[in-house]
Amino acid sequence: MTTTPTALLAMGPGIAERLFTPVQRERLTALVDTDPALVAHRLTGPDPGVAAALAEAELLITCWGAPPLTADVLA
Repeated sequence: MTTTPTALLAMGPGIAERLFTPVQRERLTALVDTDPALVAHRLTGPDPGVAAALAEAELLITCWGAPPLTADVLA
């Protein structure tokens, strides 16, 4: 049995919408377990959806404006 890795998009505001077309978002969700509508602009802070996705993520898909990966984030 194969499982797809979990991924989180992390990039600046508006980047994901410009970077991925609807077809590319479909392809992405076929390759990894991700919510393409959830894009982390910050990896720390009050957003419980980002915190939960980050805790489960095996991959970070990053681009311009990605939040820093500090020691606290990686802990």
